[in-house]
Amino acid sequence: MKLSGGGCLIAFTVLTGAILPAFAAKLTDSEHTRIEEPRPADVPSDAALEAAGAVIGKVEIATRNIFDESDSRESNGLFKLADRLHVRTKHATIQAQLLFASGDKYLARKLAETERVLRLLPYVYDARIVPVHYADGIVDVKVITNDVWTLSPGISFAR
Repeated sequence: MKLSGGGCLIAFTVLTGAILPAFAAKLTDSEHTRIEEPRPADVPSDAALEAAGAVIGKVEIATRNIFDESDSRESNGLFKLADRLHVRTKHATIQAQLLFASGDKYLARKLAETERVLRLLPYVYDARIVPVHYADGIVDVKVITNDVWTLSPGISFAR
């Protein structure tokens, strides 16, 4: 098997006697998120929010499992078992990595940089930050992350 692409991490997990390839290829800085989370139609563009001097209100954090059960390829018993065995990243852990907080001025570039920082974490596969509600100068944002399978076997030698 030939592996290509910088930064790829391929973990082979042995579950119930079968080898399950858990392809957890990390996204590079030049790649964009694969998380499908549409921006609501009633939320203005980033430029309009910045021009209006919008302030960040509520920050919701959603950590997702490794595998997507809505994908028919990932909805079998082995994938579900792997998701149950995996411990999801705690909200406080993600919160500590955010470059913005409730009450800060809304800056799209700061949200984009936070996505990049989150993707660089070894336990996060992908990240997306989306403004989800805007009213009275306050914009609520949702931080969505997908975890990486963290129980990858490894071998190391030391002297």
